[in-house]
Amino acid sequence: MRNTLFLMMSTWLLGGCIAPVNLTYESARTLAKGQVDVQGNYGRYYYADKYGGMTNENYGAKIGYGITDDYTLKFRYEHIATPNQQWFMDIFGTTYPVKLEMDYYEVENKIHFSDSWGAVGIPISYYSRLQVFSFDPRYYFTFSNRKNTLEASIIPKVHLLFAKNIAFMPGLSIGFGISSNLDRWAFRPEVGWDGYASYGAALTFNLSPRK
Repeated sequence: MRNTLFLMMSTWLLGGCIAPVNLTYESARTLAKGQVDVQGNYGRYYYADKYGGMTNENYGAKIGYGITDDYTLKFRYEHIATPNQQWFMDIFGTTYPVKLEMDYYEVENKIHFSDSWGAVGIPISYYSRLQVFSFDPRYYFTFSNRKNTLEASIIPKVHLLFAKNIAFMPGLSIGFGISSNLDRWAFRPEVGWDGYASYGAALTFNLSPRK
């Protein structure tokens, strides 16, 4: 019974009822050695289907630490919840509304390439209730103004989800950083697509900004 439930839940995640976490609320920017930043975020994921559309809401928090000036380690948590009108089809073809909640954990290694606009992200993540691991390599292309108050990032990525089978899902997101000083804090709206449309925003504070 447990294996059957696991297979159904994994198929549910990979097949369309829960969107993989796609929004990052990041840029190619890394912390200086010894710096710490914190972040809170909210996002929403949507996929239109014959039952009227599917969504899940994500609430999250993140903390980062600068290992070196070009290497930052990030720890992320998100709570994922579907609304009551989410529809699920069982193996007999019967559809019924359900509500699903789970926790998402991620550890990301972000490495910035000196004298460039780019950084690579190497995250490993875990969807708790479904016992699904994910490997989501991504690249940050970031362009910022000279005043250090505005930046835009293009972030291509791939979701590799490991359940009963392996699912391969390419994705893309576009994010912005808006601030009076991006070294101190940033408001980060972002939109994305990986088969699901997604949008959200985060607020980040550097607890030990550059002097």
